[in-house]
Amino acid sequence: MLSMRIITSFVALLISTSLPSAIAQRKPVPSRDAQRTAAERIQSVFAEEYASSDRAVQAKLAKQLLDLTQTEKEVSAKFTLYREAVRFASEAGDVATALKATDAMSADFAVSPSAIKIYALSNLSKVTLGNEQAFIAADACTSLVNELVAENKFAQAEKVVGFGQAALRKTRDAQRVTALRELGESIEEIARQYKSIAKHAATLKKNPDDPAANLAMGKFECFVKGNWDSGLKFLSKGGDAALQTLAKNTVAAPDDPQSQFKIANGWWKQAEHLEGVMKDRVLSYAGKYYDQALPGLTGLSKVTAEKRLGEVPAGATSGIGIAPRQKTINLLELLDPDEDFKPKDKWVLANGVLQCTKGFAVTKVVFPYEPTEEYDITVVFENHKSRN
Repeated sequence: MLSMRIITSFVALLISTSLPSAIAQRKPVPSRDAQRTAAERIQSVFAEEYASSDRAVQAKLAKQLLDLTQTEKEVSAKFTLYREAVRFASEAGDVATALKATDAMSADFAVSPSAIKIYALSNLSKVTLGNEQAFIAADACTSLVNELVAENKFAQAEKVVGFGQAALRKTRDAQRVTALRELGESIEEIARQYKSIAKHAATLKKNPDDPAANLAMGKFECFVKGNWDSGLKFLSKGGDAALQTLAKNTVAAPDDPQSQFKIANGWWKQAEHLEGVMKDRVLSYAGKYYDQALPGLTGLSKVTAEKRLGEVPAGATSGIGIAPRQKTINLLELLDPDEDFKPKDKWVLANGVLQCTKGFAVTKVVFPYEPTEEYDITVVFENHKSRN
């Protein structure tokens, strides 16, 4: 019999998040009793598959259940088919089917798209995936993180980063592992800065036209989060006259090169007053308009645009998750205790420290990473016992 705990926790997850109006137009989520009855029907038809612990069988079942949603007319049965397809696919490590099922389910029913994806990605993070599947799962995590940060759901975003890191653990892909770690650090910084402007968010609920609050929220959305579509609306009503005009001109989205060049110059000037990631973010945004204007520019304007495009920091993006200009690979994140240590040695990795607690003869660790031709390596050793 299908576990009541699974039904209850999954349904609570799906309906606990407030839904956008567009999602609310979908079919309502059936009651728990209706889902329970539908689950019993489904399990009776696929009793042998439900009893199997073979991941291949579970993955095949997930595809069958998802296919059945195309012809099932009874609403509670259709919803439960979606739900079970997500569950079996994610627990079996079938990333593509799990994500396809979450998208189809949230398009058909009034569930929170982010909540159901969090559920699926959480399950996937507990399964050992092949490299290709792990990369797809990590990309899905990154995409979901951007959606959650745009909604200021930072705790959930940090949790999803963890799912992505877990999915990548066995891949030994240093670049992807590092990118996700840096994305997590970026979210932590955004969440910290959000606390400082929370009072302005509260003010805007009472007075949407407050100039100071709009300016603060606009700067946060654009410069800190990289959420320009939202931030420009705030800046257009903000208390800084120059920024207000620049934001309004940007929202107008002109298609003539001279207007685009003027907008690019405006954001480039704003970047001069910023530092670090925020400066890189605004420079990258200005670069977007220089790039649009360039084919129609001539003379000094063309030279200026070309020069400034070359000055946009490598790897910078106007959105969330800018990589630092000098990338650091944390080799400890790539270690696998089952493969990288001598069998008789015992190592413990905790709080960023790798410690050998038991070693025979010469202890050995092999880091699964091949560096570029030029690199710097930093290693800090501490000897806890003189005989070692």
